[in-house]
Amino acid sequence: MSKRTLVELPEGMRNMGLLQWHQAWQDQVEQLYRGLVDGDRVTDLRVKVRDDGGWIAIAKGFGDDGTPLVCFGSGYDALSALQGLEGAIHANKWRTDKPWKPNGEG
Repeated sequence: MSKRTLVELPEGMRNMGLLQWHQAWQDQVEQLYRGLVDGDRVTDLRVKVRDDGGWIAIAKGFGDDGTPLVCFGSGYDALSALQGLEGAIHANKWRTDKPWKPNGEG
């Protein structure tokens, strides 16, 4: 897949610190970055610590047909969970997002 140029930032946001953040995300988690800046695939991003101390990164979005989708990545810290999510997105491991119900009810 070819590298994209960084998103074009609005005039007032073109400071070096923000550009460095954009460059780092594009370099390290390119698929996730693309989804976040295009806004056509990723509509929600969460990073949470689990009860066992590991981390999970969750991306939500919609398929071409409007189906709600979810994708997961995990790691030993928040950044490695984002990297795990990048791998899952790259492998196209999106699945239908079914609302969670406690104890498998419903």
